[in-house]
Amino acid sequence: MATFYSELNQSLQQFIADQPIFFVATAPIAGRVSVSPKGISTFRCVNSTTAIWLDLTGSGNETAAHVRQNGRVTVMFCSFTKTPRILRLYGIARIIQSADAEWEAFNSQFPSLPGVRQIFFLDIQQVQTSCGFGVPIMEFQQERQMLAEWAQKKGEEGLVEYRQQKNTFSIDGIPADGGVIEGENGVRWYRRRFDDLTARDLYDVMNLRQRVFNIEQNCVYLDADYLDVAADHLLGKDRTGELIAYLRIVHPGKKYAEPSIGRVITAPEARGIGLGKELMREGMAWVAEKYPRQGIRISAQQYLEKFYTEFGFRVVGEAYDEDGIPHVEMVRILR
Repeated sequence: MATFYSELNQSLQQFIADQPIFFVATAPIAGRVSVSPKGISTFRCVNSTTAIWLDLTGSGNETAAHVRQNGRVTVMFCSFTKTPRILRLYGIARIIQSADAEWEAFNSQFPSLPGVRQIFFLDIQQVQTSCGFGVPIMEFQQERQMLAEWAQKKGEEGLVEYRQQKNTFSIDGIPADGGVIEGENGVRWYRRRFDDLTARDLYDVMNLRQRVFNIEQNCVYLDADYLDVAADHLLGKDRTGELIAYLRIVHPGKKYAEPSIGRVITAPEARGIGLGKELMREGMAWVAEKYPRQGIRISAQQYLEKFYTEFGFRVVGEAYDEDGIPHVEMVRILR
């Protein structure tokens, strides 16, 4: 019979530590359920109500896509020895990236492994044990070395390129490195590739850019420069779904060698609440996830030089005219 607990006691934590394999199940709001087997000593209990597991680069990124969308996770352990038991952890997970302040503290709890992608932090809401009488008795022989060997052969640059090509979206098209992020002041942040912008999203973006750059700043220029096609798009919407903040991240090699943040904009009616700074923080966090250690280069309106300096950008070169407005080139080097 199944037994439920509100937390993990020492006996259950030891059972988890003894298992060479665990299974992670997630599901999107609409789409296919994912069940993924994990091993290589990548699960740790932080305490009786929280746990973490290290995620290595693989062929898909379903768990991240689902977690970013709704957070729901079930983790299952089962015994293959003569003493049967199944243990399930039901909870809400979030993702910790290498740029996050928590990274070092949690990453240090795992062995050094090639191909590390992210860490999942699980807030355990309920624990369940059941008999496991139907699970076969099997003997553990050894961990496979193939994933580590594959990651080492790829190298860091190769892994970054692979993740960009293979791990950006789930098989149902859900952003694995984005989805919806709850922000401050009721703002919700949406990460979108160009091909995943709806017609309404694109219309709203162009409307906001024209309202500010063309009308408010009285600047005449070709806004539809085709760099949107080679960019990711961060949309900030209020509680009613209205677009009030936006920027784009142009892919490396398309405008500059580095990734570039541009078209940074907030709606006039939404200013004075720190939205511009939150927009930049979210944009830079996304860049750090997708392009670790590559830095960022921007073409900034000169009067905003102090604003960007607060985020670690520094001016390179002389001021120049762009579409009738003084600009400066600025870079942020990630160390």
